[in-house]
Amino acid sequence: VAAREGRGPRTAGAVADAAREAGDRVRLRWDAEAYPMALVRDAATGEILSFARGGDVALVSGAAALDVTLSDGVLNRREQAVVR
Repeated sequence: VAAREGRGPRTAGAVADAAREAGDRVRLRWDAEAYPMALVRDAATGEILSFARGGDVALVSGAAALDVTLSDGVLNRREQAVVR
């Protein structure tokens, strides 16, 4: 099954937001109603950090940016979230 990337109205604007909480701890939030599942990778290394659900996940990572693939179960949306 090939993944299809969304191009409709739900693809406008950033959906994922990443913020450093303390040290290597990062909080990633996204719209779980639109995208219940997220695959999170270190943007620099490609290392998988999490398969997350629910719109909120705490990660341990020193990454400056995260590659986030959001899924609604049919379509995928890829974003890069800069850790602020």
